[in-house]
Amino acid sequence: MKMASTRESNLSSSTASSYTNSDINILKRLNKVSTEHVADIFDSLGIKGRVINSSTSGIKPINYTSPLCGKAYTVEFSNLADQRDAIGINTRDYLNYVPEGSVIMIGNTAGNEFSVWGGILSFYANQHKILGTITNGSARDIDDIQKQPYPVFSSGASCNRSTGRYKVVALQSTITISGVNINPGDYVLASRSGIVVLDPLQADKIISLAEKKREDEENVIKLISLGYSLFDVDKKMAEDKKSLEVDHHHKTPGVI
Repeated sequence: MKMASTRESNLSSSTASSYTNSDINILKRLNKVSTEHVADIFDSLGIKGRVINSSTSGIKPINYTSPLCGKAYTVEFSNLADQRDAIGINTRDYLNYVPEGSVIMIGNTAGNEFSVWGGILSFYANQHKILGTITNGSARDIDDIQKQPYPVFSSGASCNRSTGRYKVVALQSTITISGVNINPGDYVLASRSGIVVLDPLQADKIISLAEKKREDEENVIKLISLGYSLFDVDKKMAEDKKSLEVDHHHKTPGVI
């Protein structure tokens, strides 16, 4: 199996029928900013409950080649004691319903003793152009998973299978992972630092601000490479920002 060479090739290699032209445009832009850029914009706008940090959730990549970006397909696992009925699909057959180009988000309320993901599932998902899996549950077959190009993020590892112990209680419903509500079709970007989840109705605005954040950081790097101190960098950036604001004021029609 050939490994994707760039972040964008992961996305463009899958022509998901569930993606609109707007989805494709948004995801290509999202794929070019970082989880940190998006998290900073959430913070500056006071938007809470959209970031899943590795430090607090325990979710980390166990197989990773580049940041994972796509639309969420949600699955909820629970234990057999849960009063909710199983939906009639076992703990792996739900994969038959996942459209290509999806990021599988598994919310697991049953604990980490038994695995919710494994090597065969990675192989199947990769063959069917699913982009990756993120779960707050455990994975197994770690050695096999790491031989494949399919990205997996999990909160632990377990040799024990979940068959006969866990059940699927919901597909394509709102799930909660580490305090973050994830809806079907939300945009997801995941890196080694953490995971950000974007509401499609807010995504364009958030990404536009993240793109400006990326541009500002690139300018900081250029100034440092030219020998600027951090004090001088801050001064230069503030001057440039003020100059842009003045130019914008003079170019605005009707403004004297």
